[in-house]
Amino acid sequence: MKKTLLIAGALAAPLLLAGCSNTSNKTLSNKLDSLSDQVSALQAEQSTLSSDVNSAKMAAQEAKSEAARANQRIDHIAKSYTK
Repeated sequence: MKKTLLIAGALAAPLLLAGCSNTSNKTLSNKLDSLSDQVSALQAEQSTLSSDVNSAKMAAQEAKSEAARANQRIDHIAKSYTK
């Protein structure tokens, strides 16, 4: 009787453990999919932000050059003005 229970327990243990590990694998797979989606979203956001930064740099450079041009015009007007 003990021998039969021992054999039954030995046969049932791997089945029970396999069932537990399968659920764990599904959970890990779901978490991995979720993290992959988050990484994709962050990459898209980073790309958008990088584009915005480049646009801001170009606008700042354009504003700087326009300010320099305006200052030159003002300097020219001031030099040509005599009392």
